[in-house]
Amino acid sequence: SRHQLALPWPRQWSGALRAAGSLRRAGCIFGFTGSAMSSVMTDEGTGASQPLHKVRPQSAADLQPLVCNGEDSGNGSSNMVRSKRTLLAPLTLRQEVVLDSAIKRIGYHIVHLLMRVLPFLTIYGGTVALIACVVLSYRWGVLMSMMLYTTFMAIGSAELAVFGIYGMFLIWTNVRNDWFGMYRKEILGDDRSPKHRRADSSSPFSLSSGSESPTFERSMPVPSSVWAQDGPREIMWHDVFHVVMLPNYKTPLDVLRMAISALQQFSLARTNLAICFAFEEREQESHAKAQQLKQEYAGEFAFVMAAFHPPNLPGHVPGKSSNECWAFQELSKELKDTYGFEPDDPRVIITVIDDDSELHENYFEGLNYHFLKATASERYLTLWQPPIVHFKNFLTQPLLVRTTTMFACLHELACLANPLDCHLPFSTYSISLMLATAVGGWDPDYISEDWHCCAKATLMTEGRVRVRPIFLPLMNYAPEEETAWGTIMSRWTQATRHALGVSEIVYIFTNAYVGMLECG
Repeated sequence: SRHQLALPWPRQWSGALRAAGSLRRAGCIFGFTGSAMSSVMTDEGTGASQPLHKVRPQSAADLQPLVCNGEDSGNGSSNMVRSKRTLLAPLTLRQEVVLDSAIKRIGYHIVHLLMRVLPFLTIYGGTVALIACVVLSYRWGVLMSMMLYTTFMAIGSAELAVFGIYGMFLIWTNVRNDWFGMYRKEILGDDRSPKHRRADSSSPFSLSSGSESPTFERSMPVPSSVWAQDGPREIMWHDVFHVVMLPNYKTPLDVLRMAISALQQFSLARTNLAICFAFEEREQESHAKAQQLKQEYAGEFAFVMAAFHPPNLPGHVPGKSSNECWAFQELSKELKDTYGFEPDDPRVIITVIDDDSELHENYFEGLNYHFLKATASERYLTLWQPPIVHFKNFLTQPLLVRTTTMFACLHELACLANPLDCHLPFSTYSISLMLATAVGGWDPDYISEDWHCCAKATLMTEGRVRVRPIFLPLMNYAPEEETAWGTIMSRWTQATRHALGVSEIVYIFTNAYVGMLECG
C-alpha cells in the first residue's frame, strides 16, 4: 500500500510541498459565509473563484465579497471540477473528475510509479552504489560517495550549530515577551506602558501585569451570526477562540491531567479556550474517562467535549489521523449547533496536541499575537508550530535514547529557526478553523497526520500555506519502558512509524499532477 512504505523521508523532499506553488496563483476563494459543514464537504454546486486580496479583511463584511457565488460561470466541465468550495481551497483534487481521459490517467499512473521508486533510489541508491564501487574496486566512485556523504553531514552539522543556537536565543527572548502589550503597541497603536494602561479607567483592558491578557469580566465569544451583524470591525484579542484537540488512546488519566493543567495557564481559558478529547471507541474505559474529565474541569474552560472514533470504519486506518478526522467532524457540529460558531468562523483556531504534551504557559498569548498581527492573506494560510522537546523523562532514558532525543530536539529547533527551511508541522500545531474546513479536515487513511495535513492544505491552496514558528517550547515524553532495552526498541518502533511519512512523496506529486490538470 502506498500509505505503508516504511522508508525514512529526507528533509530535501520537504521542498516538494511547494510543487503546487507553480500552479495558477489566482482564484483564492476566501470568505466568511456561514455555510454549513455539509456544503463544504460534499462540494455541491459550482462557483467562480475570486483573486486573493492583499488587504486585511477582518470582519464578515470584509470577507463576504471574496466568497464564490455558487453560480455556473459557463466554463463547462472545467467549472464542474471547481465545484462549490468555500473559503480558501480553490482546488478539489478529485481524481475521479479530473482524470477524465485515458491520457490523463496514464500520466497519473506514470507519476505514481516514479514517485514510489524515486524515494527508494534516493535513500538507498547511494549505499548500493558505494557497495558496488567497493566490490568492483572503482576508487573514484568510492571517493565521490564519501565526499557527498561528508558534504551532507557538514551542512547538517553547520545548521545544527548555527540555527540551533539561534533558536535557543529566540526561545530565551520569546518566553519574556509581553504578548498582549506587543499587540496593543504594534497592532492597536497604543504605545503606553502597562502602568498607564492600568490607570486608564476608560479602557476595558484592566491588567494585573504587563504580560497578561485582559482580565475584565466577560463571557465566551458571541456566535458567528451575532458577531457578523455588528458590521465591519477588527478581530480583537478577546474575539479569538481556541479549541485544543487532544487525541488519545489508553492514556492514563494522570498524563492527561498534566496536559490539561498546562492549558489552564492561559489567562482566558474559561472563556476563550475549549477542549475536544478525541477518544477511540474501542478503548473500553473511554466513556468513563471522558465523563470523569468533564466533571473535573467543568467551568475551567469554555466547554469540554469528547468524540469517540468508531472502529472498523471504511477507509479509516487506525491512528491519530483517522481519530482527528472523526473528532473534527464532531467538533464542527458542536461548535455550530451548540455554540453558534460557523465552520468558517474567522475567529477560531484549532490546536492539535499529543496526549502527553505540555504547552508553554504563554503559548496561546503568543498565538493570539501572531494570528492578529498577520495579514488576511497570511492568517488563514498559516500553520503555527512550537519547538518540541522530549524532556519530561529525559533523565530516566538510556544513554542511546537520550542522545537521539537531544539531537532530534536540536534538529527540530534549528529547522524552525532557519528562515530558509521549508518546514513541516511536527506533532503539535495550530491551524485556523477556516483553513481546516476549507480543505475538508483531516484524512483518515494516512499515518503521518501532521505532514499530510500540511501537504493537503498546501496543494489545495495552490502552494500558499506556510508553517511559522512560535518560539515557546512544548515539553513531552520520549518513549520509555521498564527496561533499557525495551525503551530502545520502543524508540525504534516510534522512528519506523515516523518513517511512514515517506508516503507523502507519492501523495504530493500525484496530487500536484491532478491539481495542474484541474487548473487547466
